[in-house]
Amino acid sequence: MSILIRAICPPLPLLILLIGTSAFSQKVTAQTPLPVPVPPVPQTLPQAVPQTTPQVPPQTPTPLPPSTTPAPSQNGAATPTSPTDLNANQVNFSSEGEFRIDQTTGDLYATDNVTVQFGDLVITADKAEGNFYREVVFSGNAKIVRGGLTSSADAIHFFAKTRTYRLDNPRTVLAPSVLRYKLTDPVFLRGKVLQGARNGYSYAENSRATTCIEDKPHYELRFRSAELIPDYRLTLKRVAIYFFGQKLIVLPEIVIPLDRRVDRYQPSYLPEFGRSIQEGFFARFPFSFAVGAAAAALIRLDVTEKQGPGYRFEQEYLAGKQDRIFGNNTPEQVRFNYTGNNGTYLQSYGYGGNVRGLPRLGTGLGPSNGGLFTIQGYASDGFQKNLNTSFRHQQSIGGSNRIAFSTEYQKNNLYTFSNQTNLNSRFDFDHSDGVHGARINASVATNQSDAIGFNSRQYTATLRPAFDWASLGSNRNSLSFDFNFAKSRNSSAFSDSSTSTLNSQVQFQHLSRDYSFNAQANKLSPIGSQTTTSSFGNLERLPELQFASDTFNFKRGWFRKVPAHLDFGYGYYSEPGAGTQTSRYLVGMTLQEQTLLRGKSTEVATGGGFEQRVYGDTSAQYILRNTTRLRQRFGGRSGMDITYQYQEPAGGTPFLFDTFGRSHYITAEAGYLNDERFQVTGRVGYDFLGMSSVRPWQTVSARLLWRPSRLSRLDVLSTYDPNSAKFYSVSSILRLRGKNDFAFDLQGRYDAQVGRVAQVNSQIDLPFLGKWRATGLLRYNGYSGKLESTNVQVAYRWDCMEASLTYTATPY
Repeated sequence: MSILIRAICPPLPLLILLIGTSAFSQKVTAQTPLPVPVPPVPQTLPQAVPQTTPQVPPQTPTPLPPSTTPAPSQNGAATPTSPTDLNANQVNFSSEGEFRIDQTTGDLYATDNVTVQFGDLVITADKAEGNFYREVVFSGNAKIVRGGLTSSADAIHFFAKTRTYRLDNPRTVLAPSVLRYKLTDPVFLRGKVLQGARNGYSYAENSRATTCIEDKPHYELRFRSAELIPDYRLTLKRVAIYFFGQKLIVLPEIVIPLDRRVDRYQPSYLPEFGRSIQEGFFARFPFSFAVGAAAAALIRLDVTEKQGPGYRFEQEYLAGKQDRIFGNNTPEQVRFNYTGNNGTYLQSYGYGGNVRGLPRLGTGLGPSNGGLFTIQGYASDGFQKNLNTSFRHQQSIGGSNRIAFSTEYQKNNLYTFSNQTNLNSRFDFDHSDGVHGARINASVATNQSDAIGFNSRQYTATLRPAFDWASLGSNRNSLSFDFNFAKSRNSSAFSDSSTSTLNSQVQFQHLSRDYSFNAQANKLSPIGSQTTTSSFGNLERLPELQFASDTFNFKRGWFRKVPAHLDFGYGYYSEPGAGTQTSRYLVGMTLQEQTLLRGKSTEVATGGGFEQRVYGDTSAQYILRNTTRLRQRFGGRSGMDITYQYQEPAGGTPFLFDTFGRSHYITAEAGYLNDERFQVTGRVGYDFLGMSSVRPWQTVSARLLWRPSRLSRLDVLSTYDPNSAKFYSVSSILRLRGKNDFAFDLQGRYDAQVGRVAQVNSQIDLPFLGKWRATGLLRYNGYSGKLESTNVQVAYRWDCMEASLTYTATPY
């Protein structure tokens, strides 16, 4: 029995804010080098130049004078800007209503859809008032748009000379697309003041972030200030985490580096509680962190009832260029391959392949170009018991080569054998050159196992080169080799045994429009002395030649009108076991299935073939085949299918692999089908061979489908033996669906031979009391009269998170 309590919450808004601001700033920081600006300060009014100011008509964009304020440099000092740079960044105003501007004093007043634009930043409002030499205040539906992100505010203060702005009580929503689908829900941000600059620098005060849609969020992240320096760092001061309005923890400062370009998928590292047979009650506490720009680590602490405290450590790293199969790593693309066994021993094999970067710490998977080291055990056992460690590395070299190395060590693992040590290692090399049609695969592997009084050693090596050439249109030529070396040695207190073999194979294949030709040869050769010999092995072709053609591909001649498939072959074979070695000649013709009769309600089709096989020991055999089908329709919704099958080999063969069985039977299937609410079918067959005079009839099966509404369905399948006039079994499935994704399935099977219900499975998904949901799965074994498994889960879901309680019981 196991009990699992797990809360499913989205990542903290701290990560949300980091991702959101990083994704937003990447689009705006390409204009200037990395600066460290200071927050905007009011600018002094330059000396006015006397001039005549004409009245500006409405709806006319008015360019403002270029800024004369130096831009900050990398070290914070002012850097003079040239007139060319200033003119290239003009600020344009426009309005659909009243628009007054005094270019002598700088006073400005505008109403009705006021718009100001410079670069990729656009500010809109119902009203604008101020002085463009100092400050312009936008109010009334004030919005600012930049990089596809829209923010609203009570008022927006724009400083034209410095190209900076300030938002009072800003509010914005970060959609999943803006966050590059790192999250599936939108993020709601609000605050007191937000200041920004043209280079992406931002400074926020008294702000909040959450994914909850309620007016009073179930959880949120509050911080006193946040400073973003694009591509450098994000600094949060006085960070508080609130859960249901209660403050959980306050961190004085959090500094997040932004100068790392590594994309990492971070799963929800949540504590896990449960119970298992091997460990009893357990609790697991995982934690992951970055190690430099191209590595990450996972540390997990396990507290168990039976084994004591345990641990797991993972260290993975990137090496070389990373694959980018998908443009974005959406959660839907990485929700597979989670390990079982309550997470105790995660599988240490199987690279993801569909994700890039450092994909999934905690799942035992490593990057496609890089490595992963894992170690897991229990503190009380040290390194002598229940130890599991592994290391793997795989790497692309150039555009055509790839190598992979893996090794895994297990010592006295409680999930295998208590007194056994295993060490498995493997190295792979792959070369694929599609331009020249060359492919090479090579691998070397060792498996070692040691136990009390017994040890085993196995070594394998493979080499598989393949070449394609002269491939044009329907023509193709391929040549492949396959060499497999295997060596094993087993030692015990009573006996020792060792074997060593090399299996070699070569194959040539030519494909064209008119015919195909295949030639192959293979041989199994012992290497060195063998302490044991086996009668099992591979069939040796020394060699085998095959030619095949379809007459409908012929361009001309009377044979083209015959719908036939031709086979010709020769081979010399050595069959293991009896040690038979001789040749075989093959000639065969198969007629493609053709329609003999096609009417309004009747259709008849037939096909067949003949094969002649002659062997080097003067034996021979031939095979006759025939298949005939009849389809008869009754009305618009009923019909019947009758199929006749015949295969008769005659003669003899010295080979077991070339032996064919006899078959001669007829099957009939009839039913009422073309009705979406009610269907019934039946099937029966009869054997003409007379091999069993007592049981010539095949089992009769009948199926019933009843769908009284779109929310309910019943399937019933029954089997009956006409030879003994007895029922075998009756199986049924009942499916019910309802509102709010309600679902109920009941599946059962009645064994008529025993006279009892053999199996009952039930599954339910029940919503109740608004946001509560209960799911259950029960499996009952009628032979033992016990429940095989019981699984019940009760969950409560808010709009932003979910809490669930799971109960699992498996008696055996």
